[in-house]
Amino acid sequence: MPDGTTTPIPKGNEAREAIDALRGYVYQIYQSALAWIELQPEEILFLEVAEDYAVIVADALNAVQVKETGHNVTINSGDVVASIDSFVVLRLKNPELQVRLRHLTTSRIGKEKSAEYRIGDAPTLETWRKLAKTGDLAPLRKILDASKLSKQTKNYIRELDDTEFREEFLKRIHFDCGALDSKFLMRQLRSRLSQLVRERGGADSQVDGCLDSMLMTLLRKATQKEERFVDRNTLEKLVENATHIPVNRAQFEEQNRLIIKALSAAPQASNLITTRLMAPSPIDEVPLPAAIASRTIQIDSIVSSLTQYGVSWIFGAAGVGKTLGARIAARRLGGKWAGVNLRGLDAEQVNALLSDAIDRLTEQKIDGFLVDDLECPFEPHLIDVLLYLRAVCDRTDLLLLFTSPRSPDSDFLFSANLPASIGQKLEEFSEQDIREILTGLGVDPKNWAKYIHLVSGGGHPQLAIAVIQSMQTTGWDMNEIRTMKSLLGGNAAMEQVRARTRERLLNELPEGARRLLERLSLKVGGFRRGFVLDMAQITPTVPDGGIVLDRLIGPWVDQQERDRFALSPLLSNLAANTLTDEQKRKINFEIATSLVKGRKLDPIEANSALIAALSGKNDWAIIFLCSGVFMADQNVLKMIAPHLMMFTLMRTDAFAYKDDPAISQIFRGAQLLLICQEEERKEKVQKVIECFDAETKRVEHQAKKTSMIPLPVYISLLLMKPKFCALPKFWNLVFKMDELLENQEKPLPLELSGKMPAQEINGISLVGFLFMNQAMQIRLIDELLPVFEFLDSCGERLRRKLLDPYANSDPYKRDLVDAMDMLVSGAWLSEHKANTIDLPRHPAVYARLEEYARSWDHADLAVCCRRCRAVILDEYGGDKDRALVVQDEGLERYGETNSVLVKAKASILYRADGHQGSLDLLKTLIDGNASLNEIDKAFLGRDAAITAENARRLRNSEALLPL
Repeated sequence: MPDGTTTPIPKGNEAREAIDALRGYVYQIYQSALAWIELQPEEILFLEVAEDYAVIVADALNAVQVKETGHNVTINSGDVVASIDSFVVLRLKNPELQVRLRHLTTSRIGKEKSAEYRIGDAPTLETWRKLAKTGDLAPLRKILDASKLSKQTKNYIRELDDTEFREEFLKRIHFDCGALDSKFLMRQLRSRLSQLVRERGGADSQVDGCLDSMLMTLLRKATQKEERFVDRNTLEKLVENATHIPVNRAQFEEQNRLIIKALSAAPQASNLITTRLMAPSPIDEVPLPAAIASRTIQIDSIVSSLTQYGVSWIFGAAGVGKTLGARIAARRLGGKWAGVNLRGLDAEQVNALLSDAIDRLTEQKIDGFLVDDLECPFEPHLIDVLLYLRAVCDRTDLLLLFTSPRSPDSDFLFSANLPASIGQKLEEFSEQDIREILTGLGVDPKNWAKYIHLVSGGGHPQLAIAVIQSMQTTGWDMNEIRTMKSLLGGNAAMEQVRARTRERLLNELPEGARRLLERLSLKVGGFRRGFVLDMAQITPTVPDGGIVLDRLIGPWVDQQERDRFALSPLLSNLAANTLTDEQKRKINFEIATSLVKGRKLDPIEANSALIAALSGKNDWAIIFLCSGVFMADQNVLKMIAPHLMMFTLMRTDAFAYKDDPAISQIFRGAQLLLICQEEERKEKVQKVIECFDAETKRVEHQAKKTSMIPLPVYISLLLMKPKFCALPKFWNLVFKMDELLENQEKPLPLELSGKMPAQEINGISLVGFLFMNQAMQIRLIDELLPVFEFLDSCGERLRRKLLDPYANSDPYKRDLVDAMDMLVSGAWLSEHKANTIDLPRHPAVYARLEEYARSWDHADLAVCCRRCRAVILDEYGGDKDRALVVQDEGLERYGETNSVLVKAKASILYRADGHQGSLDLLKTLIDGNASLNEIDKAFLGRDAAITAENARRLRNSEALLPL
């Protein structure tokens, strides 16, 4: 050694020396040359000391067994067992040195035939490498104890604890079986040598000559029986010979003078750019935030991928916490990690930086390497660098973790033989994630988690953290939630984040990409590729819009499905801060046109289309969207109503579309149809109806004639069966519709004409049919009263139309009384089910209804009202006597043989055990040939038989009483 000290030579197993076994010498020499370059100044590399080569230093020794065989190797293969035994021998004979062994072969790892010698279905030699990083060591200990290893080796392993077993045994023995092919091995060797040559003042053109000298030196050393070692000094001499030539001092000084003279005459450069590539830096220098979302499922997946494959790939849009997720995963695994940040670099810059980082990896004692913010496109030469990086990390036992806006490239996965499952997408925070952060900060998440999730655009991590920091500053003031200030008026902290994002766009993206993002930011919700191409055609056009989109996918555009994309919430108000009002109006006009050009109403896009159409003043698009609602049948309306929130939530205290009253009226009509399918409160529907009427009057006032648009709207409304049952004041809609039908001045627009049914259905007027449809949905007895008040006030002609469906006429013979009963009994039965019958209010209501019916000379309807009144008094009030009085008064008023009242009185007597009186009344109906349909006659006969049997039993019971 230069300082005169002697480096101890390791004692090896001479029986395993293989000086003459040069069959795999090329592979062996490449590996030996790489190990030679990696020597530190005080290290020595020994060749073929019982192994292919051994590296010895004062505190470390590496040994490699190189084989080039044609068979697969397993844990019990002879050469594998011999290499492991040799490692233990070297370690025991040289306790003062650290020994490392690499078993190199072109053979591939095979799977052991017996399950006893493997863990699960994976080959044990592959499992060895995974367990060298992390995992349960007990199964592998059991396999080695049952293997063909020597007794000395097994005893050595048993004496190691788990930490020593992993650090001093598993990590120091590598089985490089077909893993690192010649391409990457030669590339790594040349790269390391090139760095060394440049550091010594040489040029890249001198690397090949230096490498030839190294290989020839190693070949000569490998064939010698003594002095089979090289050191750093020998390497330095070879590099010096390759990079320097002897020059006479006088000649040197003369050449130097000429160079200085030439440089002084040349013009000075105006700018000198120096690129300095930084070495990978520790990733744990920046502490984790005080409170974080653990994202257990995602982090577990990342850790699992690193454990199983040695590599994981975290991807997602800008600001979703990819780097933080990587640091959490690294901390979970432990060890020392270093990383490089590639944000804003193009493919060429990334290539240079990663190549430099690879050269520096072996100089750092680390356990994992993070490649952060890999944003550039995956060009072929970059894929090659990534494969090279992965191969080097495998060779040096480093975990490899990527963060990128894009998912792992398929070419990279295929070439590296990795599954797509190494990719883990990070997305928006869930409410549970926000609760976890708030709990960590000591804040009760009950009220705040949902609000912060909403304000931050659905939980965008960067925006959510900004909101949390803002709330901390204000002391978590509950007025924020009460007033929804950040949601309605904006949040300063979020705007600062978005402002920084705009600066980043200006610095990193070309003008065309920025212009396209501005246009996309005006659309609410996701979008498809065809929409992006339409936006690119807006003047000024964005050439190659599809290619620009592909480059934006990842950091700024999230690909949710094959043809479904969404803009990052960081850009949600980009255009609001970069475009004029007129520019935004024109773009919104084109957005609406693009979304509706397919001539189909897509519920997913309809909201966005309506917003854009209103903002861009696109009259045609608004009419198209409303027409789609008008033309939809009831089932379709029920399906789409929950999705068309921009229709249903439109405010009612102002005109919907000020620029055109007719369009505003059409919009209100569509809103009314949708809100009746979705709303559960009549009050809200009534407000929209009133607003629609106001819009209609505005149109008629301007046009000086009646508008026909309400007609199809009224028809659709009256055909509905809303959640809240009958429409509020539906009789007013019936009245208005009748007036329009009677005084129709002009045909409907073509888009709405197909919505009009015939004015008569099976002999029943359309008006009467629609009235009946709504009346059947009345669920409160009190609501019958305004219906009868309307019938009383509407005039004889319309009243006959409305009561016509309940009449006995061809082509269907309906029982007059039963049909009339439908009008008044539905509300009673509904209140019966709800247990809301109210005495004495409800009998009084039916009494008033009866008087209205009598005033119209509608005896059958009046009879139904009286029957309902008597039944309520008897069955709900328990007042039999009063109920019988009501029935007797009715029989006197409407005839002693009125079947409805006779049956009702018989029922009252039957309930009071007056079976004989009930039977006498039923016999009167049967013997009197009352006007009954066949079904009623059958039920009447059944009731008479049951009543007769009960009367007979009663007489028998009375006969037994004296006994």
